[in-house]
Order: sequence, then C-alpha cells, then structure tokens
Amino acid sequence: MTTEDLTQAIVELPVFDTHSHLNAPGRSLAAQSFADIGHYFWLSQQMQGVGWEASEELDQRAADAYFDAFIKTENTSMNWCLRRILRDLYGIAIRSPKDVLAADATIKERAEAPSHVEDVCRKGNIKKVVQNLESQAHFPEAPWLGVLVPDNLNAPVTTFMDAPSDEAVNGAVAALGDTVDALAQAGHAGARIDFNLFEAIENEEWRRALLDAIFSRLHHHKMFVQIFLGMKRESTGSFPQNDPDRITALYPFFHAYRNCRFELLCAAEGNGLDLVQAAVLHPNVNPGGLWWYNFRPSIFMQAMQYRLEALAPLKCPILASDATCIEWCYGKSMLVKTLVAEFMAGRVNAGWITPECALRTASAWLHDAPAAYYK
Repeated sequence: MTTEDLTQAIVELPVFDTHSHLNAPGRSLAAQSFADIGHYFWLSQQMQGVGWEASEELDQRAADAYFDAFIKTENTSMNWCLRRILRDLYGIAIRSPKDVLAADATIKERAEAPSHVEDVCRKGNIKKVVQNLESQAHFPEAPWLGVLVPDNLNAPVTTFMDAPSDEAVNGAVAALGDTVDALAQAGHAGARIDFNLFEAIENEEWRRALLDAIFSRLHHHKMFVQIFLGMKRESTGSFPQNDPDRITALYPFFHAYRNCRFELLCAAEGNGLDLVQAAVLHPNVNPGGLWWYNFRPSIFMQAMQYRLEALAPLKCPILASDATCIEWCYGKSMLVKTLVAEFMAGRVNAGWITPECALRTASAWLHDAPAAYYK
C-alpha cells in the first residue's frame, strides 16, 4: 500500500463524533447562511485577534472586512477547515470579498435542499454525532445520526453550589443517585459531567461524596462517564489550566468503580501524557477526544504519538468536534482525518507499523472505539 493509498483510505473512514453542539435552540442542523459557518467560535476568535468584528448583515462592507481578516489568518487550522468546508461542500474558494457574498447565497440555497445534511454526512462518512441534551439529540433530517450522552448530572451539583452545606450535599448525593438510576432505566449507556464544577468545591469531603454518588451508581449499572476537564471558567471567559495532580487524583475512583468506564476529555495539553498513563494502568479508563484548546494539529500529533506507543486503539476515541452545524462537523472531521493520515504515513515510512496496522488503528480512533460502547 502506497502512502497515497493509505492516506486516501484513512480520509474515507467512518467517523463517530463524541461531542458536538448541533441542533441548539435557534440553530439548525445545517448552516442557513455564511455566518453559521464563517463565524464559528474558534475561527471568529482568531479573526478577532486581527481586529475583525462580526456584522449582523453581510453586505459589501462586511464582506470586505471578513476577507481582510480571512487572509490575515489563513495560516490557522480553523481557516483550513473553513476553506475545506467551502471547497468540498459548496465548490467555493474565497479569493476576494465577492466570494464571501457568493458563498452566503450558495449556503442559503443549499440549506433548502432536503438531502443536504445526508450529502454532507455521506461525503465525510459521518456515522454518529453525540449530543448532551435530549432536546437536541434527535435530528429529523437525519434520524440515524444522533447519540445522546446526557449531562443532567451537572444540575444537582450546580444547585448544591448555590448554597453549600452538609444538608445540601446530602440532598445532592441522593439526587445524583436517583438521576443515574433513571438514566439506566431509560436505557442510556453513559452520562457526561463537567469536572470544573467539582474542582471548584474546596471542601474535599463534599467533593468526594458527590463524585462517589455518581461513580458508584454508574458502576452498579455498568455505564460509562464522559468527564470534561482541564478548563478553568471565569466571568471573562475560559482557558486551559494544567494541573499535574488532576488525573492521578482520580485514580482511587478508577480503582474502586471498575465497572464504570471513564472517558477523559481534557482541554489542558499538559495532562495529555497523564491521560494515557491512566489508561495504561486502568482497563476502565479511556483518553477521549481532544477537547477545546487541545483541538490543534500540533497537540493532535503529540497525543497520537502517546496513544500509539502505549494503548490498544480501541481504547482511544479521538474526535470531539464541538461543531455547531453539520458542516463544521465535516470540516473538523476532515482536519482530524488528514492529521491521522499524515501521522500514520510517517510511522509506516519509519518502519514502526505496517500499513494494515495503521489503517486498523485509524479506524478505531475515528469510529470503532466509541461505537464499541456508546450505543
């Protein structure tokens, strides 16, 4: 198998996206205008760094401003995703402000096509996309696509933190146990928690009681948990925060609740090796997709090296797109596939693995690992 054949085979692999924000209130599954794609959060953040400000109306002046920022940030991976989305899904290349206006017209027209969502999924071989809210997990345009991993375990913890006390923590513990039991009764395979909520609780006994309440019930029902961690939230925004003790502090839970599968999605690059080492030592731990600030090519390459060296591929789901429309799920999937192909080709050419091993590993990372237990 040549490098070109291997690359093409990986780009064509199926995708299981383990985290997204599709179908939110007021947001369609498919992009309805250029803004739905061109103003994507991560891309906008980079463009704002060169002085761009979003405009509610896409007129000539707004198109001129957008094109100026687009050119100034063309080196970034999010810009790459935008260009790939426009090229592959709409046949558009942005070479001038008029192309921005043309893209808007084409996206609006294509949004009306009944087959558009299915066409995007077919082109990217997108099989499943995980949502965390029940109201957003059903896609009428693609009923086969959505997978629900509920995050309603966060609510009792938030309520407790509004007025923390021994009595309140006891109430939260009971509520958490009941919530997990209800999820199991409803047939859910797992749940999601936002770990920064727990890291904000200074009382160690309270924090331990809340986590025990969650993990013990998940263990009882043989369910998995997605733990999103490594990000600090402030009133002015959020940022990744490395903590050398973050993962090892969870070891007692990994050991005590072996029937619960822990999937760790971390926003802090400095904990990347810690995730892998935890998965080496604990059969019930998986390093998950690269979340938020970790969604960068350089970090992907390092994470893939860690995982290839030490873990069976079926322990390593890798894609968590944070997409806000199906087009961005496509764009970020193509970015990750391209990175996986580049990485695997390098390992094959260096003699570390065979092309067959590379393809099996890529397939597990992109699809087979989460498909093995999410459903």
